Order: sequence, then structure tokens, then C-alpha cells
Amino acid sequence: MNNVNNTLLAVLAVQAALCGAGWWVGAATLGLSRSAALHWMGLCLSIGLGSVLFMPGLDVPLELSLPTRNLLVLLGCMLLRRGNALFLRGDTADLEQALLLAVAVLAMLLIGMEPGEQWVRALTLSSAIGWVLLRGGIELVRGLMREHSWAGALTISLPMLLLGAALMGRAASALVVPPQSPMLDLSQPSSAGTGLLLTALLVFSTTQLMLLYLVIMRLVRRLREVASQDPLTRLLNRRAWMLALQAERVRMQRHPCATAMAVIDIDGFRHLNQRYGNAQGDDLLQQLARCLEETARATDVVARLGADQFGVLLSDTDADGATEAAERLRQAVAGLNLRVGEERVPLTISVGVAVQPADLALQLSFSALQLRADEALSSAKAGGGNRVQIDRRPASLALAGA
Repeated sequence: MNNVNNTLLAVLAVQAALCGAGWWVGAATLGLSRSAALHWMGLCLSIGLGSVLFMPGLDVPLELSLPTRNLLVLLGCMLLRRGNALFLRGDTADLEQALLLAVAVLAMLLIGMEPGEQWVRALTLSSAIGWVLLRGGIELVRGLMREHSWAGALTISLPMLLLGAALMGRAASALVVPPQSPMLDLSQPSSAGTGLLLTALLVFSTTQLMLLYLVIMRLVRRLREVASQDPLTRLLNRRAWMLALQAERVRMQRHPCATAMAVIDIDGFRHLNQRYGNAQGDDLLQQLARCLEETARATDVVARLGADQFGVLLSDTDADGATEAAERLRQAVAGLNLRVGEERVPLTISVGVAVQPADLALQLSFSALQLRADEALSSAKAGGGNRVQIDRRPASLALAGA
């Protein structure tokens, strides 16, 4: 049994060292959250060092190794909680954790190692570690719900929540029925020690998998953003625009309704680029994109179609509503107070609008609808710009195209 416990201690220490090295490499190369990765590395070092303290050959007195190991576990859990908060840009609860650690250290200094005082030690450490894990698990659920579904956030946070609840339950049981068993020395042969070490290995492995899953999901989300986002304006790019049109088409086949599309072009953008330079032109595009996004409805899809052309998909919108929405966009852009130095930059847009009525929704062709909006845009620009032009041709023409 002694050899088994020593082997498990060595495995836990090596696993912690490897995971810690992995987070150190991740902090230097992944570019996700260097501070979070360093905190998770600190968790691994704390667990690894706590395991080393019980290995044979060190001859560390149990009176010193036991409270030190317990405090290292508490510190590791605090680093886990703070690292998660940094990763999700949440509250790090520094004051709460500092006070809790100070109380735990003071308690370990004051509580003796006599068997009769074991229940106080169990109550103190179990409640402190359980509180950190339980609070950290709840905070993790809240933070993950901004990026994942409720069920997904709860699943990822479940190991912290369960372990925290179990330790709080152990603290409560120690308060009600003080334990009378002798102190557990992991370096000595015992089935209880072997079970505890196996549990520690399982918990540590599960925690590392949870953290790795967090990082992978964040990377996947960023890759999706890169694939669907215009790098300059942060609006949807043309590829994402086409996917949005496909999704809208599926929705309309289930719930037929009028749909409108607005195609927007900046008036005289080439002249603005030549006069102020490409860098200033990029800035104008970014400010225009923000204006369109803020002015459009939450249900509208706004995208950059290319160069200085933008598209807005207005679902469940008839001709009157589309004209009103397009005019609101035009006025918002015209009202922008854009300046280059002391000079005010007049920025206006032309908007072409096309509408597909509800009775033709099942035969909707977005390529034909966009073509009609492009033609309306050409008419708006030919009419002097800074205006909204809606396609007034018979709705049956919308059936042409792909």
C-alpha cells in the first residue's frame, strides 16, 4: 500500500508539473489571456508542491507538511477562481480571497495538531476551500452564459460546483459530528490515503480538462468571428451576409412575411480617399459602420459587402417600413460630426431599397432582391446622392434570378 501511495503522489506531482508547463507555454503563445494562464499554472504548481511534501526522503514533519499542503490546496483553488474570472473578464474578488486566505493561515497557526482539534482543522479548511470552489463555480456559470447556453455553462462549471458543495457538506458534518479518526499521513500505507489520492487525481484531471475546454471554445469562437467578420469595420463580411440570407430564407419558408433589403453606398468616397488619404478613409468606414449598426434595429442584419458598400436586411418589413428605416439610416449618417483636424468632413450615403411582399415569400430569391436594390441604389446616386430610392417595379419581377 505504501508503494501505491508513493506512486500516486509521484503521478500527481508529475501531472501537475506537466500541466503547469503547458499553461506557461500557453501564456506565451496562445495570446488568449496570459494572466489567466499564469494563474492556472500557479494552481498546478500549488498542487504539485503539496504532493511533493508527502514524498519519502524529504523527512518533512507531518505537523508542518499537513497544514502547508492544506494551505497550498486553498491557494491553488483561489488561483483557479481568479484565473477563471480574468479569462471571462469578471470580478476577481481580490479582497474576499485575501481575507479568506489570511483567516486560514491564522487558523493553521493557532490550531494545534492534537487529535482532539482535528475537527476544527477539518471545519476551517473544508469550509474555506469549499467556499472558494462554490463561489467560483457560480461565477463561472454567470460568465460562461455570455458565450454559451445555460446548459453548456452549467456543464462546464459542474466539477467546481460539486466539489465545492461536497467540501461545504464535510465542513457542516465536522461541525455537527466532530471526527475522531487520527490524522491522515499520505506517505503511510492506508486504504483511506489511497482513496484520497485517487480522488485528487480525478479532480485535478477533470479541472484541467475543464480549463482546456474553456480555451478551445474561446479559440473556436474567435475563429468563427474571423471567418464571419469584416476585419476593418467588425460588421459581417460578404460570406456571413450570404449565410444570413440563407437562414432568413429558411425562416421565411416557415413564417412567410414581407422582407426588405437596403444596399448602401458612400457618396463620393473615392474623392474623400484622395483628399484625406487611405488611413482617414478607413476611419470614415469604421465610423459609418458603427453608425449603421447603432441605428439599425436589433433584428436587422448589417454587413459590409465590399469597399464602401454595405447591406442591411430588414426582416418582416413592408415597403413603408423599409423606406422609413432607410431614411433613418441616411439621416443618422448625414448627422455625423466627422472631422479631419479642424475640417468637418461631409459624409452622406445613397440607399437603394427593394421589398419582397409576403405573398411571394415562399418563392423568395435574395439574389434577385439584391439586384433590384442595387438598381435602386444606382438611381439614387444618379439623382445626386444623399437620398433613398425604393424599387417600385411590380413584385412579380422579384421571381427572376437565382
